[in-house]
This record gives sequence, structure tokens and C-alpha cells, in this order.
Amino acid sequence: MLSLDIVERERLSAAARRWWEDNDRGLALAAEADWSEAAEAFASAADSLARLLPSDAGAHDPLAMVLGNLSQSLYRAGRADEAIQQSQRACALRVALAGEDAMPVARARTDLAVMLAAAGRLDEAMALVQRAIAGIEHRVGEEDARLATVLENGARIALAAGHPANAEPLLLRLHALLDVHELSTERADVLLARVAQV
Repeated sequence: MLSLDIVERERLSAAARRWWEDNDRGLALAAEADWSEAAEAFASAADSLARLLPSDAGAHDPLAMVLGNLSQSLYRAGRADEAIQQSQRACALRVALAGEDAMPVARARTDLAVMLAAAGRLDEAMALVQRAIAGIEHRVGEEDARLATVLENGARIALAAGHPANAEPLLLRLHALLDVHELSTERADVLLARVAQV
């Protein structure tokens, strides 16, 4: 879940603060794991932002953030189809705002991939993971630590699809990346052990 910093809040007009308050309420409810109520708050924030868009082009970035929060809450509330729909909206908006290789786009694609995989749409999920990996590599290089989560998610999706041969290179790369950054390699080791068992 994402929030805007205090400086951005100060710049908001009185009319625009309504979405900010709904988003804050959603974040508080999410912190309490009240996902259904959090989703309602984020949906209200998204509606407020959508009404601002014709007159406030600056509302696009907050809307992408709120849609991401909404999709996460819907997903955790067990409303997978709605979560995927909102995550797709957030992802498309991120691409429109920042371009194909931006870091927020990679994050949005990874979030969407996890939801698609959970819904059994494994091929779509894996394609998004590959695009997220390519975007991160293009933007910040092949050894950036932010690749770790995407590599792990990709390996888990490949395993779920019954393709351990596709998971193994991702896991070997994850292991090497964690090692380079002097982070624990346990999560890669556990998954590599699963590949070896297959």
C-alpha cells in the first residue's frame, strides 16, 4: 500500500483533500486487515480523483496509486476478478504516465502477475513478470536488488504452472543476486530444493 508524503498533501486543494482522506482511511483499515472496508474507502478515493481529472491533470498519479491500493484490498478480501480489473487499470495508467520501463510500472506489473497467477492465468502472469524484469533491467541494470522479488515471483509462477525448468534459471539468478547484495539466500534455496525434487 502506498501513501503520498506530507509535502504533496500540503499542495492539495480543499476539494481534492476528500480523496486523500479516503485513501488515509483505507490505509488505516488495511493496517487492521479490514480489507472489505479498506476497498470501499479506496474506491471512494478513486471516484473522487476521477471527478477531478478533467480539471486537474495532476490527479493521474494519485489515481494510479489509489487504484493499486484498491486492487490489493480487493484481492485480500477475496474479490479476485475485481482486483485484477483494478490492477489492470492501475498498470495501464502507470504505463501512460511513466512509460514502459519505469519502476512503478514494473511494480504494478508484478502485483498484477501475482493476482493473475492466483486466478490460474499463469501464462499471462509469466508474460507480465518477464516484462517487469526487462523494464527493471533497462532502467537500473541487471544486478539491482529490486529484481529479487520479481525473480522470486516469476519462479513461483513457473512452479505453479508445472514448469520447473523455467523456474530454475530465475532461481539461480535470484540466488546470485541475493548473494551479491549480501542478503540471505534462503528463499532461493528453498525453491531450488523444490525444483530439485521435481
